[in-house]
Amino acid sequence: VEYLESTGTQYIDTGIYGTQNTSIKLKIQTNGIDQKIFGSRSGTSSNNISIFVGSSADPRIGIDFTNSNYATYRCQYAYNGDVIISSSKTSRKIEDLNGSVLSENDTLCNDTITTPTSLKIFDIDNGFQSNRFLGKCYYVRIENNGTLVRDFIPVLDPRGIPAMYDKENNVLYYNQGTSNFKTNKN
Repeated sequence: VEYLESTGTQYIDTGIYGTQNTSIKLKIQTNGIDQKIFGSRSGTSSNNISIFVGSSADPRIGIDFTNSNYATYRCQYAYNGDVIISSSKTSRKIEDLNGSVLSENDTLCNDTITTPTSLKIFDIDNGFQSNRFLGKCYYVRIENNGTLVRDFIPVLDPRGIPAMYDKENNVLYYNQGTSNFKTNKN
């Protein structure tokens, strides 16, 4: 299928803990504000990797790498629609679908980061079950230390259940939340 669309109750656990050497690339379409798109974040906001849409007071797409001393390497852009987001130790970038850079921060993250939980798609797992991502996800790629460890694409399994298929490991990852994802097939 072309995408998985979340209604705000679904998420997928990637099984990967993020570090300062984790690189992420994903294509999404946002449908609102105050949403958790991807990552892992504890209630203390330290040692996290998070991709999010801010609140009505600051409705920007943001990418954060935050170390244990709360130093944050951030990239933000006021944009609502289809974007490609790339985040790594050396660069955090938001692009439109034509490849034009909308926002970029190429500050090197020399700090040690280890996320408190595994990285989530459609959530950042900060202990709350509210504000999960409302929108479409077209793909997610995760590298650790330059090695591709997850290459997710949206699919319907043989029973017609929406899931993310990891092309790297040939594994289906299902919704860990409630209700079902929407796709362009339903």
